[in-house]
Amino acid sequence: MAAREPHAALRLHLHGLHHGECRPSGTAGFIGEFLTLVGAFNANSWVALFATTGVILSAAYALFLYRRVVFGALEKASLANIADLSAGKSRSSFR
Repeated sequence: MAAREPHAALRLHLHGLHHGECRPSGTAGFIGEFLTLVGAFNANSWVALFATTGVILSAAYALFLYRRVVFGALEKASLANIADLSAGKSRSSFR
């Protein structure tokens, strides 16, 4: 996808990962998750350990799927002729 459709791959990266599962450190979502896990640890450390494991596994799975979709091999020949997003379509499709 990245080689054939760079605009779509960039949009998937920005909106799919940063607003979705894998939030960068210092953003509101990351801080909210961290504070929730700290509060859970204060209440019950086993619950916090279980929740933290779930957060880590879901982020790893999201990165694994992102890598397969964006950088993986094209398996369906019918998708080889799909055009990339133009600048106008790119701006309007993710608002």
